[in-house]
Amino acid sequence: MSSEDLPFHVGGYFLDRNQGYTVIELASDRMVVEYEDGRREIFNRESMQTKARIYANMITDFNNNHPDATDNNYRTLGYLANHSRFDAELPEQSVSNFLSNYQAHSGEQITTDHPGIIELGYVDKWGPELRIYFPETELELDFGHGIQITSGPNPGILRVNNNNLWMRLIRIGYRAGTNHNIEAIRETIPQDKIVFFEEGLNI
Repeated sequence: MSSEDLPFHVGGYFLDRNQGYTVIELASDRMVVEYEDGRREIFNRESMQTKARIYANMITDFNNNHPDATDNNYRTLGYLANHSRFDAELPEQSVSNFLSNYQAHSGEQITTDHPGIIELGYVDKWGPELRIYFPETELELDFGHGIQITSGPNPGILRVNNNNLWMRLIRIGYRAGTNHNIEAIRETIPQDKIVFFEEGLNI
């Protein structure tokens, strides 16, 4: 893989099999990244190429398949399509790259005036914090393996903090804020799972 094929740039947010990461430093033979949990790691050229292949494979996987196939996962997708708010909390140093990545994944251009964008100013962090908020429900929500639901800022509101999930859902039709493209989302659901998606949508 040549230099031109590597997707990385400083401030860019990328995906890994375990969690997302933001590029902090970048040279032709060295890259420093910060993971969502705050841990930093340094990669040499060979490791950078491996990271690039993983990222490319994940993008392909996410575009072609839903990674979680339980019936409740599809109900959850339906529920989110009608009842969720996607917020992006952005340090000043990540705003430009986030907006560019968002446009690449969604096909839509937004600005910091968008109601789903919260600017944090210059703070001691590089990457965005991407959050999904939704009302409590009797539905048994399933966001996939290892993704936890926590309390939101107000009574009766829950949230999920997971940058990978947030961006994956943006790619299939969810949007920053609350105006999700339900038809686009529905088109990504396997035909034998549409009934579960509709159940969640209509709650």
